[in-house]
Amino acid sequence: MRPRFGILKVFPSAGALAAPRRALHAVTCRADTRTSAPAQPAVATPGSSLKLSSYTSTRLLTTSTRLLTTTTTTPTSFTTMASSKAPRSSTLHHPPPPDPSLAPIENTLHLTPLPALGPGIYSNTQPSWQPSGARGVYGGSVIAQSLLAAQATVPAPLVAHSLHCYFVLAGNPHAPLLYHVDIVRSGRSFHTRTVQARQGGQCIFTATISFTRPVATGDDAKPMVTHSPLMPAAPPPEECENEPQIVARLIAAGRLDAATGAAAVARWERDPFEWRRITPPPDTAARDPASKTLLSWVRSKSALKDPGMHLPGLAYFSDSYFIGTVGRVNAAARRERVGMMVSLDHSIHFHAGPRTRVDEWILVEVECPWAGEERGFVRQKMWDRQGNLVATCAQEGMVRLRDGREGGDGAATPVAEREAAEASGKGESKL
Repeated sequence: MRPRFGILKVFPSAGALAAPRRALHAVTCRADTRTSAPAQPAVATPGSSLKLSSYTSTRLLTTSTRLLTTTTTTPTSFTTMASSKAPRSSTLHHPPPPDPSLAPIENTLHLTPLPALGPGIYSNTQPSWQPSGARGVYGGSVIAQSLLAAQATVPAPLVAHSLHCYFVLAGNPHAPLLYHVDIVRSGRSFHTRTVQARQGGQCIFTATISFTRPVATGDDAKPMVTHSPLMPAAPPPEECENEPQIVARLIAAGRLDAATGAAAVARWERDPFEWRRITPPPDTAARDPASKTLLSWVRSKSALKDPGMHLPGLAYFSDSYFIGTVGRVNAAARRERVGMMVSLDHSIHFHAGPRTRVDEWILVEVECPWAGEERGFVRQKMWDRQGNLVATCAQEGMVRLRDGREGGDGAATPVAEREAAEASGKGESKL
């Protein structure tokens, strides 16, 4: 994708204009703007106009100007100079304290627009989270923030109906993420956007997102073709154990050590969503891995204030231990045998549009219909409590057994939390 940097217009020098694009990205990822006052709250919602404080905007422009006017600097010295004058940080500016009026997921996904660098460029406001034992930042947050950034470039009432993305490189939790939105097309019924998440001049993630106008329902609905799968039978979430209860039971039964249990509980405490696992039927273990399905309930820990955050919120939790389903249905992919398990791509089809609410219970069904060629393919369906299909997701990931080749790109499944799940033998907890 071709980045668009409006600030380059202030430099008439051909040398400055020819500064390498990768060097500029490396500079913006390391520029020290953290001495400013906390950034103004800004959450990307459909049709909204995100605002950046004038102080932060001026600091970004000043820093970029100072670095770009050194026309004799090579890409290597650009990076060296920026690194020597600014400590490494996971955000471009000092993160503001969480807004208590917002749900945890809204604070987590908060974006800061960077108009000094050009239109359609945003950065993470809060530090990126790296799960325990993972190789990079949590992929669900990158998916969700990419969707949030794209939403900010489309007018209301358009909403996302599909998202297709690839995890290219592991995200560094100690460096800012810059999201570049490219407007591919804006039609009457559909708008298309591509988003790149970049760090240090490299693309670590890319997504294509399509938006559409919601179709009227009720008395104003026009004739259309409709059908959807039935919601599977499941006990209500109020009758299911939450994760701390599962961990406590496993520790009491001697199936989980205290240290691993503490890691799982710590993961639950920082998760903006709460999960209720449903124990599979007794005959599940004897079934073929491709025919097994696992169920869970999930919802935000508190009500969302911004209606434009529900779809990004769904995108966030859709990646929670998704590829780990391979190990939950097939014993050959359990912890002690797997050398690397990483996500490669991810897709979401949003079926309910603006009717989606992630602060109400959603039933999640996951399955792994295929594994082979050192990869696994997993699918996910989501229903609201009324039985309406809310979203369908799919993901493929690398599942490489231990053979000395461990390493490479991607984000590995959290080890401590996977141990907690596999100790149950039934996939009752997150991987």
